Amino acid sequence: MSSIRSVFNFKVFWQNFRSAQGLLLVAMIIYQAGILINCFSLSHNPEVMQVISFSAASGIVSFLACFLLPLAACATLFDFLFSKKKSDLVFSSPVPRKTLYWSNWAGGMLFLLINVLVASLILHITLLRNPQLIVENGIVLRFLILWSLSMAMVYSISCLSVALTGNRFVQFVLIAVLTLLPGWFHYTFQTQFYNYDQFSQLEYTNQKATETLTSPYSMRIVQDEGRIDTLPYIAFDELISSLSGMRQSFRVTHYNNHTAFSYSRCWIMLGYLIAASGLGYWAFLRHKVEVAETSFISETAHEAVRIAAFVPFFYTLGMKDWISALLYAGILLILYHLYDYLARRELISLHRTLLSFLAVVVIAALIRFPMRILVRREAAQQISIEEVNSIAMAPSSFMGTEQYEALLQLKLNDPALIQLVFQSGAKNDYVEGSVNMIVRFYQDRSYSDFYVNISPDYVEQLETLLGGNDQYQLLFRSMNPESIYWIEANGVSAGLELEQVRQLAVLLQQEQQQQSFSDLLHETKQIACRQADDAYCFLNLALISFVNGERTEQSIDLLRYQSVFQLYSSIVNQQFLKVYAGNVRFLDYFSMYDNQLELIRQQSELDYESFNLRLSQWLNENLPTQLQKAPVSSEEFMTITFYDSQRRSQGTIFIEKNEKWQEFVNSLTQPE
Repeated sequence: MSSIRSVFNFKVFWQNFRSAQGLLLVAMIIYQAGILINCFSLSHNPEVMQVISFSAASGIVSFLACFLLPLAACATLFDFLFSKKKSDLVFSSPVPRKTLYWSNWAGGMLFLLINVLVASLILHITLLRNPQLIVENGIVLRFLILWSLSMAMVYSISCLSVALTGNRFVQFVLIAVLTLLPGWFHYTFQTQFYNYDQFSQLEYTNQKATETLTSPYSMRIVQDEGRIDTLPYIAFDELISSLSGMRQSFRVTHYNNHTAFSYSRCWIMLGYLIAASGLGYWAFLRHKVEVAETSFISETAHEAVRIAAFVPFFYTLGMKDWISALLYAGILLILYHLYDYLARRELISLHRTLLSFLAVVVIAALIRFPMRILVRREAAQQISIEEVNSIAMAPSSFMGTEQYEALLQLKLNDPALIQLVFQSGAKNDYVEGSVNMIVRFYQDRSYSDFYVNISPDYVEQLETLLGGNDQYQLLFRSMNPESIYWIEANGVSAGLELEQVRQLAVLLQQEQQQQSFSDLLHETKQIACRQADDAYCFLNLALISFVNGERTEQSIDLLRYQSVFQLYSSIVNQQFLKVYAGNVRFLDYFSMYDNQLELIRQQSELDYESFNLRLSQWLNENLPTQLQKAPVSSEEFMTITFYDSQRRSQGTIFIEKNEKWQEFVNSLTQPE
């Protein structure tokens, strides 16, 4: 018991937590309130799938509301909480440095735990506030684990830097550099590389007739449990995303597939946490840095929170919009000064701040430099046909699904198939009728993934070779209906119940079993329904599922599956009549898909309100009898997007262009 007291002193812990962490606790709770505000504001537009651009005026307003106002409120609360009662920071007896270090370390970790619990509460409230968002508990739990480890790692690194030096400038730079290293470490030791920016621009050059494939970019695909992303983001993700609670919360609730959970990253961060804590303890005992006994936790916690607010700048290193990047970095610089004033009641000179800012940017660029060398070295490598033992193939539309992973693990040793891939890869320009495939080349103990367009000249031969492989066919058609959570048509969710989604998935699976392999292989080629001279709409049905806790999406052409089309249209039409028919609009000033309706309205010379009223009346009378049979072509029906009173898209209904519809159109455009 005495040994425990020698390491951990509750009095030291509590006094430090009350005195030094009070402000930080209030600040971070209000920061979490900013997360909540931002989640609610962005959730008003369920179709937004990325963080709002800070170059837009609305983005600036949102940023000010979520960060500057909470910080101002924090300053007010600080004066209210700490002006009435001062904590006694003087102890009657000296405290051993070992006890001081570990007590402060535990206090900081407790602060972070409270912060994560508040974040979990906010996430829960956000999900309750937005019932259209369906998130597995496992995803939220994984996000909290990732965020907890990230913050704990930064705090332990802060303890190490404060123990090594008392210079605040050196502390900041040291923390920033050590914070970036885990991302660099994780990226460097990846066995595969992937540059998302070049995904659609890959060109193969033919070095040895049809015997060698060479990529001008690094195109080894990294599938880190569903994750694909840009080069700098791979390196900094576990720090940038997880420390920036606003962005990570938004991503989790919207199931963006960039919200990755990697066990390897967690182990790396845990290792850094333990190593930094141990080294910090050793440095605190050996270096005897001049730190007040009761201010050590204040210094380390302040540095940790400061770097947590500042690290998102590194995300701008991967931004293409440099105006947004500079604006984002500038606002963070202002926040950095404000927070420094709140924490210490003093302003660090702008000169010192800019120096530390530039130092970290330069060091981050130097860290990226060897990664680019690795990528170029990887890109310079060639794959010779003699080095390939076997290959695996999966359509690019399957990427991220269970079928995709299973197909890429099925090794095909057919020499004719390997030769076909190399021959087609030498002519990789996309033309009408090409089939997009991900090809995995197995070479001894390693493998490489490449994106290959199978040209139309070789598609028939490919269908013959793959269609004759029973095991490949079994995996190719092995869709799991139980993994599908909801369905979107043309990017708009219909808000179907889970039972309805599963019913559609089962019916789709049955139809896929009856479809020819050729039709399934060309799944990504949607049929366009012409609505105007310059506008098309695609009946693209997206099946949203979760694989390893990550969102995956598989697109199908709805017109290929007649029974699925009929069932889906029946469900959404009935749902429209039940929920929206009494309070809805169809034409919107910013409508993207209703060009044909707009042409009818213009011909009728009706205003928007009158046209919406007439259309609503006709739908209430005739929609229940619509689409009694599935259309055989896109010319036999039309889709209508409907909006609520706030002009937010709520879904799509399907109208058959039968005699009743034509009579209705004539009554509008040719009144008696």
